[in-house]
Amino acid sequence: MNNITLDNAFKRVCATGLDNAAADDVKTIAVSLWHHNELPDTSILKSSDEIKTGGFILDTLCRFNCVPYDLKYEILALAESMRNSLPKQDDVMDTPAPPPIDDLAIGWGLRNDLGKFMSVILPFQSRHAFGCASFA
Repeated sequence: MNNITLDNAFKRVCATGLDNAAADDVKTIAVSLWHHNELPDTSILKSSDEIKTGGFILDTLCRFNCVPYDLKYEILALAESMRNSLPKQDDVMDTPAPPPIDDLAIGWGLRNDLGKFMSVILPFQSRHAFGCASFA
């Protein structure tokens, strides 16, 4: 996979939001992080909503055990810098999120999480994923 593919998928997910994102784009991001140790270009995100979505995605996906510790800390630092770039009033949602939504998404000020994509991406969380599943 190349970074252009990752960057394009990342931009589309962040621009459309998690509610309207394509499962293939989320899978591309997860596999890029988990198996290719590639990070998306976060400078392509312009609006606060895009930054919140992108930060949440990175923050969530780096917490899976298949991510090496050094990459995990690099991703967490990147997500934290994204959070720090948000205006303070954007840190909290105006109205409560509809349940069920995970606490990490709420902390990023989002109304949606990655829950609906888990069945698509979980087969790839193992370092052995490509031995028993195809990425195609």
